[in-house]
Amino acid sequence: MTDPIEDQRQSFNNWLDRTGQSTLAVAKRAGINESALRHYKNGKTRDLRMENKLKIAQTQHAKLSDIFGETAQRFSSPPPASIAASSGVPSAEPPMFGGAVPVVGRAQNGRVIATIFPIAYVEAPQNMTLSGNVYAVRVANTLNMPRLRMRETVLCSPDDPVAPGDDAAIHDTDGEIHLMRCLENSHEHGFTGTIYSNEGKKITIPADAIVNVARIVAIYPA
Repeated sequence: MTDPIEDQRQSFNNWLDRTGQSTLAVAKRAGINESALRHYKNGKTRDLRMENKLKIAQTQHAKLSDIFGETAQRFSSPPPASIAASSGVPSAEPPMFGGAVPVVGRAQNGRVIATIFPIAYVEAPQNMTLSGNVYAVRVANTLNMPRLRMRETVLCSPDDPVAPGDDAAIHDTDGEIHLMRCLENSHEHGFTGTIYSNEGKKITIPADAIVNVARIVAIYPA
């Protein structure tokens, strides 16, 4: 299994070699920090912020994929959670079979807070048909034990309908992503569900507080 983040770094280094440019020249032209770019090139940092990748591509008058490879081009738009934050409706993308899926959201005091850009990627099963809007979230607490264990990763599809009994990821207007089992999901009443550690307690998120609801279609072990 290849690492899309590492592939992007290698593509960047190959592009530097082809063009004969230094990290200093590229950084100055893009208006970004040269040391951050140098550390990225040398592998001292895991990844470069997507906004900086976009600045480099724009100032080089090149496609993102020309510099950072195809996986960077694929996720040059914000992932579904942040797209929905502004519009409430994920963009339409063609189906994909397997491939790299962006992990969005960071753990914060046992909560998952949506991020604008991917923090990592996971590989979707090659036999699984997914929409281009699919994203992944890492479980940040034990509220859904034993169904969802802490540090597992769930694959979320905002294009799949969520019905009672389905596991779902609900992205709210405060930027938090909730993982729950669905009891009711409607445009009028919002989302009502439970967490597995306390199935007797119903939790309702009003419709006007919901950015999007995605069905959990796969669970990856920690």
